[in-house]
Amino acid sequence: MKQLILTLILSILSFNSFSSGGGREVTSKKRKIETSCPKCLLLSLSLGSKYKGCSCKKNEAPNKKRKAFSIAKAKKVPKCAKCIAVGKVRKDCKECGGSAYCTHGKQKRYCKECGGSAYCTHGRRKTICKECGGSAYCTHGIRKTQCKECGGSAYCTHGIRKTQCKECGGSAYCTHGKLKFRCKTCNVPCLHAEKLYKCKEGCYESWAQRKLREGTAASAAI
Repeated sequence: MKQLILTLILSILSFNSFSSGGGREVTSKKRKIETSCPKCLLLSLSLGSKYKGCSCKKNEAPNKKRKAFSIAKAKKVPKCAKCIAVGKVRKDCKECGGSAYCTHGKQKRYCKECGGSAYCTHGRRKTICKECGGSAYCTHGIRKTQCKECGGSAYCTHGIRKTQCKECGGSAYCTHGKLKFRCKTCNVPCLHAEKLYKCKEGCYESWAQRKLREGTAASAAI
């Protein structure tokens, strides 16, 4: 009964459109109507230009991009020991090409080229962007580590910068207890470096290392 009513409505609507079009069938120029589906034909004739298509095409033709993505995802095979133990490619595994990494070999959120979420509109890391109110800055508008009032980690208990504090064995002081750039003995070039205090091969002993050595020697003597 329902099918009979539907066919009658369709025939009336098609006759009206044919007669109003001067003996020619009126069709949409912008969109091709699916004539095999009665629902599409009925909606197109009743709505006209407002018709955007029904769900029949969506059901018949699945999304090709999604299908291709699922195939590519299925091809990933675990390579490292951890992924093999789990039995799948872990999200944060760089070696096996986890989903957290982009084509540039970086984490997606930290990749500037891919427009990662860790970067702000100014092209800086959100945490270190002063204009965006990054978490690296305190209420005084200074980096938290460099702020003396907030007790930044760059300052020692004596209220001096750790590198400049002699008592704490700051790296600015040489083994003779003088500032490196002012010490005549440490400014002499060695076999490995331009200046003795810049040598990393073991020729130079820092102020902190010397104090530690002397302390351990004194405790051993006792």
